[in-house]
Amino acid sequence: MANRIHPTAVVGADVELGDDNVVGPYSVVVGPCRIGNATGSPRTW
Repeated sequence: MANRIHPTAVVGADVELGDDNVVGPYSVVVGPCRIGNATGSPRTW
């Protein structure tokens, strides 16, 4: 399943996302880092 990244979220170029992740509103994820599969919790957005 595809990742869900909110339009207001910032995901850095050095971030590796697995599958089926949720990055919510106003989140900032910078790397280098790796996030596995199916992390995050969906909110109403």
